[in-house]
Amino acid sequence: MGLSLQDQLLKAGIADKKQAKKAKHEKRAKRKKNKGKKATPEINQAQQDQLAQAKRSQELNRQLNQEKEKLEKLSQVRQLIETQQWRVGYC
Repeated sequence: MGLSLQDQLLKAGIADKKQAKKAKHEKRAKRKKNKGKKATPEINQAQQDQLAQAKRSQELNRQLNQEKEKLEKLSQVRQLIETQQWRVGYC
């Protein structure tokens, strides 16, 4: 398994152990502070936005499919008419 970003930064000399320890402590404190809380309003809003976007996409796809079917039927009718005209005109 690859090294974590923290380990990579330490190995490259970009960060030192003190910075790594501080970041780890802050991350743990933040996780502990948020433990047991419901999702934040920003997350709820993001989920609602995604749901609304999905609904819009589904509606657009439905409309496009209806238009495609309409054009296919129109094409079939035109082809049928042309075939019948050719048969009548040919005889």
